[in-house]
Amino acid sequence: MLLASICVNAQTVSNTQANFSCPGTVTVTYDLKTPQPVDVILYYSHNKRDWLTAQTVTGDLTAQTTGTGKTITWNNYADNVRYGKFYFKIDVPDCVMIADACWAMSNVGAPGTFVDNSEDKGMLYQWNRKIGWSATNPRTSSPAGQSWNSVSSSDSVWEAANDPCPDGFRVPTDTEIQNLISAGSIWDSSRNGFIFGSGTNTIFMPAAGYRDFNGTLSVAGIFAYWSNTLMFISNLQSPAITLSHALSVRCVKE
Repeated sequence: MLLASICVNAQTVSNTQANFSCPGTVTVTYDLKTPQPVDVILYYSHNKRDWLTAQTVTGDLTAQTTGTGKTITWNNYADNVRYGKFYFKIDVPDCVMIADACWAMSNVGAPGTFVDNSEDKGMLYQWNRKIGWSATNPRTSSPAGQSWNSVSSSDSVWEAANDPCPDGFRVPTDTEIQNLISAGSIWDSSRNGFIFGSGTNTIFMPAAGYRDFNGTLSVAGIFAYWSNTLMFISNLQSPAITLSHALSVRCVKE
């Protein structure tokens, strides 16, 4: 008798179930939540330590978007895998490889979280501070109840203790941002932001605006993101950005 145990990424995959049919097929159903289309991989194991890719598979695998009731069918007989106890896991990427870095699919929202969709603005951050400020008015903060500080940080590197990225991610370096720009970009006027990368390895970064040193929100298609060493990418001509301004943050995988 075949037994199934499903190991999933709780942030993106849920409600996963496996059903076995004779002769030799397994149907795995799942729900997916993802900021942008992703390719899904089904793995199996006999001991929860050594994981192998299910090769002969059909169904909802390529360029999958958020949805429920998705299905993968594995012909385990065709892969000559026929006996024993089976464990399964569905793997979906949490970043996109562009140049030398794996970029998060969406902006930072509240500290330690990503927003649900790549088009969502997320929150705005002053340099080297871990307080998120709303990208819409009225101005609110996360954690709630914070006071705006118009004095710039005196540090030269964004300290790890102040990094607002979720676990396993960090604010990008100047070099990673420069390489992202070199990978190519296209302005998407329908979504008000830039698409970076090429082919299937692309990310969308919205123009969320910024808050100036007084905490006042400026928008109108302004695109501005921090690096971890005093640099930012922007389509701004003026005014000059200072470290007391609050900009968007897009993280890279550590």
